[in-house]
Amino acid sequence: PQHKTQAKKLEKFEPSVSGLVLLLGLKREYPQLAHHNFFFSKDPEEEFKQIFEEKRPADDPTVYIGISSKSDPSQAPEGKENHFVLTHVPPLKEGETWEKYKTSYRETVISKLERNGLTTIREDIEFEMTFTPDDLQSLYGANGGSIYGVVANKKKNGGFKIPSKSELISQLYFVGGSTHPGGGVPMVTLSGQLTADLIAEELTIQQKTAVR
Repeated sequence: PQHKTQAKKLEKFEPSVSGLVLLLGLKREYPQLAHHNFFFSKDPEEEFKQIFEEKRPADDPTVYIGISSKSDPSQAPEGKENHFVLTHVPPLKEGETWEKYKTSYRETVISKLERNGLTTIREDIEFEMTFTPDDLQSLYGANGGSIYGVVANKKKNGGFKIPSKSELISQLYFVGGSTHPGGGVPMVTLSGQLTADLIAEELTIQQKTAVR
């Protein structure tokens, strides 16, 4: 059947990495931090191997912290900071849940930050909200909790994304991080524009055909 053939074609589009996000309200300021901060893995090759080949959270992850209050003080109470903490983790496999990692991996991230100079961060947290791959999947319908759509795999899909128009259902179009041109807010916005242009172009062709 045609739908099985189409499903087979889509197998080459695997979800990209997911993430563990900690939203932290801290009761003090950290003068050593900027708006954007990276705490890299000591061994990036090992980190990538664990995430992409072994499909498990890295033992020593790269951690990003974004602090919008550094640029806009109104984003946090005076003398305090808001930290957006992101660590990349593998997407969920079918039927898998992040629940078994939720507590232990938070500890991995917080401990790493303590080792890298944020020695009192554990005691400084007065507000915390966590987004796991489970949350990203249920809230946004992201396959496996992916935060960048599908992977650009040269061997499997030639680096391409899912086409913007269905090959199975007439007048069904797709938009978002898994479609062309890819993930990230600017790319998703461009995806919307390109898909809208495609729809407008096909409507024009239909109208011209109808007139004839």
